[in-house]
Amino acid sequence: MHAMKIGIITLFLMFSVVYQSGAQQELSDELKDYFKKSVLNKVKRLEHYITLIANKSMDENLRKSSISQAVELFEDENRIVQISSLANGKETIIDRPVRTYFDRLYAIRAEKVVITFYKVTQLTDVRLGPDNKYYATAYIFQDTKIYYKEANEVPDYTDVTEKAIDITIKPDTTIVGDKMVVLYPAKLGNINVKETRVTQ
Repeated sequence: MHAMKIGIITLFLMFSVVYQSGAQQELSDELKDYFKKSVLNKVKRLEHYITLIANKSMDENLRKSSISQAVELFEDENRIVQISSLANGKETIIDRPVRTYFDRLYAIRAEKVVITFYKVTQLTDVRLGPDNKYYATAYIFQDTKIYYKEANEVPDYTDVTEKAIDITIKPDTTIVGDKMVVLYPAKLGNINVKETRVTQ
């Protein structure tokens, strides 16, 4: 039992920072790499939920339950997701609260919606803010195809949008054995449109 407790503490310390005399140590390169993997994993989960919620051929209960699971990836429900569209060469951008965004995606008036993410997510370096939180920005490339009639073989609307996702990593202290350690859950913030372009 004692050996197991030591093993658990060691595992936590690999991806944590121990508070010493009330001061927080700087991140090691190992932790920064861990953060990047953790953030990218969360972004991939977001991409999965967006694709699933938009897919009208999936089970309705699964699509509905995925909305709440997707919202939980964010800091809170006040975060904004920007959506964009192109018409006559003009880009229109609308801000929507995160849950409203997913609810509208679920209920979109179309026979078929296909959303894919065709490029590997890019991530900036994780940086320490003056508030002792860590910040990064992830970039995703979203391909959207909308079919308003089921019989259509060619989408009625299609675009590719580059979006920037704000990421916040807030230290959270906990006690493991007789040690105080810090865990780093990553949360998604606002999602902003960087560019929208028409695809052929």
